[in-house]
Formats: sequence, C-alpha cells, structure tokens
Amino acid sequence: MTAGGFYGRGILVALSFAGLAACTVQPIKTEPRWEPQELVNPGIEGGQKPAVLSYCYSSQINEPSQVLEYAREDCPTGKLYFKEDDVLWTKCPLIQPIRATFLCYPAKPGKPSNRSNSLPSRLRRSNSCTSGCVMKPCISAVTLLVEDYDAAISFYCDQVGFELIEDKALSPDKRWVLVAPPGSKEARILLAKADGDVQLRGVGHQTGGRVSFFLQTDDFYRDYERMRAKSVVFLETPREEAYGTVAVFQDLYGNKWDLIAFA
Repeated sequence: MTAGGFYGRGILVALSFAGLAACTVQPIKTEPRWEPQELVNPGIEGGQKPAVLSYCYSSQINEPSQVLEYAREDCPTGKLYFKEDDVLWTKCPLIQPIRATFLCYPAKPGKPSNRSNSLPSRLRRSNSCTSGCVMKPCISAVTLLVEDYDAAISFYCDQVGFELIEDKALSPDKRWVLVAPPGSKEARILLAKADGDVQLRGVGHQTGGRVSFFLQTDDFYRDYERMRAKSVVFLETPREEAYGTVAVFQDLYGNKWDLIAFA
C-alpha cells in the first residue's frame, strides 16, 4: 500500500520525546578487527598486505553507495574488497549498529587500480530513507517497549496500518524491529521487547500516561474510520481545535497516540 493510498501526502510520526525526522547520518570510520599482516594471502593480489578499513553504518539511514564511497576515499588507488559486516558491534553507536569491513590492496606498479564498484547483495537495500535529508545528527528511531514482538507488529501493521521496515534476529531472544507509516521518511518506531521487571513495568507507561506519539494525516476522517474498522480503540470522539482535528487512541499496551490533521 502506498503512502498516497493510505495516509497521503506529508504523513508524519511526531514523537513527544523525539520529534525530528530521520536523516542520513554519515558512516563512521572505526578501527579494524584484524591487523593487516594477519590477512596476507599469496592467492590474493600476490600476497600483498592490505589495509583494513571499517565503517559503522545503518541499513535504514545509509545508502550502500555512501558506505562504499567512504571506503573508496580511503583506498583511492588500490583494489578494494568487501570483507564482512558485523551486526551490533559494541563500538558502533546504536543508530548505526552495523560495521562494514573492507580490504584495500595497494595498486601494483604500472597497473591501474581496479576498485570494487558495488557492495555485495546483503548490503544492498531498496528501502533506505535518505531522500531530502541533510547530513547532520538527527533522530532516526525511538524505542517503544513491548511485551511481545509479534503481537506489537500485528497491532501496528495490521490495525494501525504501518509498514514493517525491518525485522532482524539479533540473538535467540532479541530482534531489531522497526515500523513506520507507509512511505514515511521520518522517524521510525523501534519495537523493543521488555527485558526484566523494570522494563516490563514500563510497558504502556513510558510517558507517565501522557500522549506519547502524534500521527499526522492529511485526511483525518478517512484514517479515523479506517482505524476504527480495524478495532483500534479511540479514547474520545474527534475534537475540532484551533490547531486542527484530533482524537486520542491507544495501542495494545495502553500507550496513547494523537491522530491529528493540522488546520
């Protein structure tokens, strides 16, 4: 379902404690895992010692070409090979939790460089959210504590109408789950399964009973009626305010949202 067919132009998830749109953040260069001498292989580039280049990135906010371009800048004349990526490497920030590692072999005398022109398929994505963003620090996702991944996905995708952006297993008990309105380029919601009594007590109460999120639409009654038909619980009838039309609804855990169409 396209953005135009659902929420329409200008859909925005505004966060009471976040609020900013997701933007492209530059990949971060970091120290490599291996020493160059450990990677000498007589069968690759004549046994030359490669430089090891590593970058933290996010598959949601960095284009593959951007990561590759950073590696090219650090390997301007040599031959560049992709080595591997590490998910949730401890020295990468949460906003860019994946580390891509490249090998840069020096160019042989008298031979032009033959640099890699693409990343492997596992680093290619077609749904990254980089359009119209400025390269500066910004909020790309906000955590929403949930009791169960699949129940939360069902509510936000099947009832509210969001898209499942990413669902990746990080461990036997932990997943990286991002949802957002269809076609949205703004901040995503990270559905995080509560771990331990303290986090479980926070499910549904992260903002102490206040409205936590603001879902903006260009056609209030279209989406209000559609969501009610999907059994989304609204806590009030729509109100006409000076700033627009609004009604509060709650998710399966009691977190409050405003559905709002600004005047």
